[in-house]
Amino acid sequence: MTAPAASGAQSSVESSTIRRVALRIVPFLALCYFISFVDRVNLGFAALQMLGDLHLSPTVFGLGGGLFFVSYFVCEVPSNLLLEKVGARRWIARIMVTWGFLAAGMALIRGPHSFYAMRLLLGAAEAGFFPGVILYLTYWFPANYRARIIAIFTVAIPVSSFLGSPISAALLGIDGLLGLRGWQWMFILEGAPAILLGLACLVVLTDRPPEANWLDREQRNWLVNALAVESHTGRLARQTIWQVLWNRDVLLLSVALAGSTAVSSGLQLWQPQIIKSYGLTNLQTGLLNSIPFALASVIMIWWGRRSDRTGERIWHASLPLVLAAFSLAAALVFAFLYHRHPVPRHRRNLCGQRTCLGRRHRGALRERRGRRPRANQRAQQSRRFRNDLRDGLHQRRDRKIFAGAAAFGRAFRCRCRCHSPPQPQGCWPQGR
Repeated sequence: MTAPAASGAQSSVESSTIRRVALRIVPFLALCYFISFVDRVNLGFAALQMLGDLHLSPTVFGLGGGLFFVSYFVCEVPSNLLLEKVGARRWIARIMVTWGFLAAGMALIRGPHSFYAMRLLLGAAEAGFFPGVILYLTYWFPANYRARIIAIFTVAIPVSSFLGSPISAALLGIDGLLGLRGWQWMFILEGAPAILLGLACLVVLTDRPPEANWLDREQRNWLVNALAVESHTGRLARQTIWQVLWNRDVLLLSVALAGSTAVSSGLQLWQPQIIKSYGLTNLQTGLLNSIPFALASVIMIWWGRRSDRTGERIWHASLPLVLAAFSLAAALVFAFLYHRHPVPRHRRNLCGQRTCLGRRHRGALRERRGRRPRANQRAQQSRRFRNDLRDGLHQRRDRKIFAGAAAFGRAFRCRCRCHSPPQPQGCWPQGR
């Protein structure tokens, strides 16, 4: 066989192997990660009902949301070490079953202390799933395929918010069924799929490529050899666990990931309440919350493919973080301008339903935009004159009230002095 023919056969084996492995592993793991993030996003929507039912303050809610990541941080590295020792198939199944039961158990919270305890347990149960899956993907894909594979896998994050937001908002409508509130049904129904997928992990996943009976012998040999060559060329592969943890690159990437996670987690917890504060319904809040994540679902896959095609990693990782920082800064500017020049709210009828803007508010909006008709300028001047006259009358009335109160105070002090016993000069009155 000539060299071009051999390289062509090698390329055919490589493409068929990667395609079969990707179709076997990646969609299933992306579905698991989708359920994982749905169980995180739903807390923000549960707060729309839960805070009022349990009388939880925003401080308690924010602290409980943060406690999840305390236990997650403590248990994350030990979970990965156990995954390496026990096996990915059984350990990922254990993670999903445990967090499924605890996510459904969030329906049992009754106050701040039970809320804190359940969040801590849920963080400990879910710890290690994402880094464990990333480690598991390195067992099956060479380095030049990992960016696009991880992009396809992590697209479950925006998809979970894109689909999970309206689903969670709709589940809040199941209110009163069997005596449970809507937020309790939401926790139960969104925690059950994690348990079922955890049991499915024992059937779908395989620990290592040499154990993959669903691959041909030629495909299995190529994959094992390709991964073995890469494992002997990495600089970090020859270091101990503590050397890896204190490596400069690992620390810098950890700080960058911490900042990115803090932003995304904050938006997951508080964004539904922020959107709901504009007077929208629960379903409208869920639909509006899903719009940015629909765009992110498409851009993530394209960005990962572009990184693999160009071979560039640093700018492809840093530019999205910089764009997120500018977007948050723009949100602060928008909030400042909104509170400085508030837009008039819609009027509401006796039933609390939104109605059209009143004539006065419509006129104020037109005046602010510089499109007020000249015909209404005289009417506006008349209204201003009436307002100034009314304010002047109020000021005169206030001055009369103040003058009367001052006269009464003077008379009261005079009466007290007339009926009090004489006091020696130079001394304070007795009893002071």
